Amino acid sequence: MEGALVNQHLGEAERFLIFGQDPEAPTRFRYVKTRSAPEKGTGDDRWLQLATTLQDCRALLVSAAGSNPLRILEATGLKVVQMEGLIEEGLAAVFAGQPVPPAIARQLAAATWA
Repeated sequence: MEGALVNQHLGEAERFLIFGQDPEAPTRFRYVKTRSAPEKGTGDDRWLQLATTLQDCRALLVSAAGSNPLRILEATGLKVVQMEGLIEEGLAAVFAGQPVPPAIARQLAAATWA
């Protein structure tokens, strides 16, 4: 929300901050631009539009995401990383081709209904 932390659920996002590697220091990252989220209330079409909007991105860092958006986005080839913490830490893992460290990875427990 403020540009330093991954702290928003995918469904609540109104915008996405795009980051890239700093060409002068590949282990550092820089803000590139902001892209608007597709309109809410359009069902699966929203997630397909988002995949198109972010088609040039390696991954999407979010604090959490529903199962349907995850399924749709990942089917289009967009990696969705659920994590909590500094954007910089998530970017370092994604650009290195590694999973985010366990300390910041979002551990989602499946609900069990009796």
